[in-house]
Amino acid sequence: MNELLNGQCHCGAVTFTSGAPARTVVSCHCHLCRAMNGSAFSTYVIVDTEQLVVDMALLNTYAVTDNATRYTCRVCATPLFNRNLKLPGLSMVYLGCVHGLQKAGLKPQLNVYCDDQLDWVGQLMVDSSTQCFAQGVG
Repeated sequence: MNELLNGQCHCGAVTFTSGAPARTVVSCHCHLCRAMNGSAFSTYVIVDTEQLVVDMALLNTYAVTDNATRYTCRVCATPLFNRNLKLPGLSMVYLGCVHGLQKAGLKPQLNVYCDDQLDWVGQLMVDSSTQCFAQGVG
Protein backbone atom coordinates (compact mmCIF):
# COMPACT_ATOMS: atom_id res chain seq x y z
CA MET A 1 0.00 0.00 0.00
CA ASN A 2 2.92 2.35 -0.56
CA GLU A 3 1.70 3.61 -3.95
CA LEU A 4 0.02 6.97 -4.39
CA LEU A 5 -3.64 6.68 -5.38
CA ASN A 6 -5.54 7.98 -8.34
CA GLY A 7 -8.93 7.21 -9.75
CA GLN A 8 -12.12 8.52 -11.24
CA CYS A 9 -15.88 8.22 -11.45
CA HIS A 10 -17.57 6.05 -14.08
CA CYS A 11 -17.95 8.81 -16.70
CA GLY A 12 -14.52 10.36 -16.09
CA ALA A 13 -15.81 13.83 -15.21
CA VAL A 14 -14.30 13.60 -11.71
CA THR A 15 -10.75 12.44 -11.17
CA PHE A 16 -8.81 12.36 -7.91
CA THR A 17 -5.31 11.79 -6.64
CA SER A 18 -3.84 11.35 -3.21
CA GLY A 19 -0.46 12.84 -2.40
CA ALA A 20 0.18 10.11 0.16
CA PRO A 21 -0.30 6.34 0.21
CA ALA A 22 -3.46 4.83 1.68
CA ARG A 23 -3.55 4.51 5.45
CA THR A 24 -5.51 1.26 5.27
CA VAL A 25 -8.37 -0.51 3.50
CA VAL A 26 -11.59 -1.24 5.42
CA SER A 27 -14.69 -3.27 4.62
CA CYS A 28 -17.80 -2.05 6.43
CA HIS A 29 -20.72 -4.43 6.97
CA CYS A 30 -23.18 -2.01 8.61
CA HIS A 31 -26.77 -1.76 7.41
CA LEU A 32 -26.27 1.87 6.39
CA CYS A 33 -23.40 1.04 4.00
CA ARG A 34 -25.40 -1.83 2.51
CA ALA A 35 -28.42 0.43 1.96
CA MET A 36 -26.34 3.32 0.55
CA ASN A 37 -24.52 1.15 -1.94
CA GLY A 38 -26.92 -1.66 -2.70
CA SER A 39 -24.27 -4.24 -1.86
CA ALA A 40 -23.46 -6.77 0.83
CA PHE A 41 -20.74 -4.50 2.23
CA SER A 42 -18.63 -1.51 1.23
CA THR A 43 -14.86 -1.40 0.91
CA TYR A 44 -13.05 1.89 1.37
CA VAL A 45 -9.47 3.07 0.94
CA ILE A 46 -8.71 5.40 3.84
CA VAL A 47 -6.65 8.47 2.90
CA ASP A 48 -5.73 11.75 4.57
CA THR A 49 -8.28 14.37 3.52
CA GLU A 50 -5.59 17.03 3.14
CA GLN A 51 -3.83 14.77 0.61
CA LEU A 52 -6.95 14.04 -1.49
CA VAL A 53 -7.02 16.29 -4.55
CA VAL A 54 -10.42 16.48 -6.25
CA ASP A 55 -12.45 19.25 -7.91
CA MET A 56 -15.21 19.72 -5.33
CA ALA A 57 -17.26 21.81 -7.81
CA LEU A 58 -17.98 18.61 -9.76
CA LEU A 59 -19.41 16.79 -6.75
CA ASN A 60 -22.82 16.44 -5.17
CA THR A 61 -22.97 15.93 -1.43
CA TYR A 62 -25.51 14.03 0.63
CA ALA A 63 -25.70 14.11 4.42
CA VAL A 64 -26.07 10.42 5.19
CA THR A 65 -26.20 11.07 8.95
CA ASP A 66 -25.42 14.01 11.22
CA ASN A 67 -21.77 12.91 11.01
CA ALA A 68 -21.30 11.32 7.58
CA THR A 69 -21.36 12.97 4.14
CA ARG A 70 -21.26 11.11 0.84
CA TYR A 71 -19.64 12.71 -2.24
CA THR A 72 -20.78 11.65 -5.73
CA CYS A 73 -20.17 12.75 -9.32
CA ARG A 74 -22.74 15.33 -10.49
CA VAL A 75 -22.84 13.71 -13.94
CA CYS A 76 -22.96 9.92 -13.41
CA ALA A 77 -23.71 9.74 -9.65
CA THR A 78 -20.78 7.42 -8.94
CA PRO A 79 -20.03 7.45 -5.20
CA LEU A 80 -16.42 8.57 -4.81
CA PHE A 81 -15.78 9.05 -1.11
CA ASN A 82 -17.31 9.67 2.29
CA ARG A 83 -16.22 11.85 5.19
CA ASN A 84 -17.26 11.41 8.80
CA LEU A 85 -16.94 13.96 11.60
CA LYS A 86 -16.11 11.06 13.94
CA LEU A 87 -13.00 10.41 11.83
CA PRO A 88 -11.55 13.92 11.36
CA GLY A 89 -8.92 14.35 8.68
CA LEU A 90 -9.80 11.13 6.88
CA SER A 91 -11.65 10.42 3.63
CA MET A 92 -13.05 7.01 2.80
CA VAL A 93 -12.56 6.52 -0.95
CA TYR A 94 -14.69 3.81 -2.57
CA LEU A 95 -12.32 1.01 -3.57
CA GLY A 96 -13.98 0.51 -6.95
CA CYS A 97 -13.02 4.05 -8.07
CA VAL A 98 -9.29 3.54 -7.52
CA HIS A 99 -7.06 2.71 -10.52
CA GLY A 100 -4.49 -0.08 -10.39
CA LEU A 101 -5.93 -2.00 -7.46
CA GLN A 102 -3.83 -5.13 -8.03
CA LYS A 103 -0.61 -3.20 -8.60
CA ALA A 104 -1.21 -1.09 -5.50
CA GLY A 105 -1.80 -4.22 -3.42
CA LEU A 106 -4.99 -2.80 -1.96
CA LYS A 107 -7.02 -5.32 0.00
CA PRO A 108 -9.00 -5.05 3.21
CA GLN A 109 -6.92 -4.96 6.37
CA LEU A 110 -9.93 -5.01 8.68
CA ASN A 111 -13.69 -5.43 8.73
CA VAL A 112 -16.02 -3.28 10.83
CA TYR A 113 -19.60 -3.78 11.99
CA CYS A 114 -19.21 -7.53 11.73
CA ASP A 115 -22.23 -7.91 14.03
CA ASP A 116 -24.31 -6.72 11.04
CA GLN A 117 -22.47 -8.84 8.47
CA LEU A 118 -24.70 -11.02 6.30
CA ASP A 119 -24.27 -14.71 7.19
CA TRP A 120 -23.04 -15.76 3.75
CA VAL A 121 -20.37 -13.06 3.47
CA GLY A 122 -18.05 -15.09 5.69
CA GLN A 123 -17.86 -17.69 2.92
CA LEU A 124 -16.30 -15.01 0.71
CA MET A 125 -13.60 -14.20 3.23
CA VAL A 126 -11.03 -16.89 2.69
CA ASP A 127 -8.16 -14.89 4.20
CA SER A 128 -8.49 -15.49 7.94
CA SER A 129 -5.72 -12.98 8.67
CA THR A 130 -8.10 -10.06 8.00
CA GLN A 131 -9.07 -8.45 11.30
CA CYS A 132 -12.75 -8.35 12.21
CA PHE A 133 -14.40 -6.00 14.73
CA ALA A 134 -17.93 -6.45 16.11
CA GLN A 135 -18.59 -2.70 15.81
CA GLY A 136 -16.89 0.23 14.10
CA VAL A 137 -13.49 1.56 14.98
CA GLY A 138 -13.35 5.01 16.54
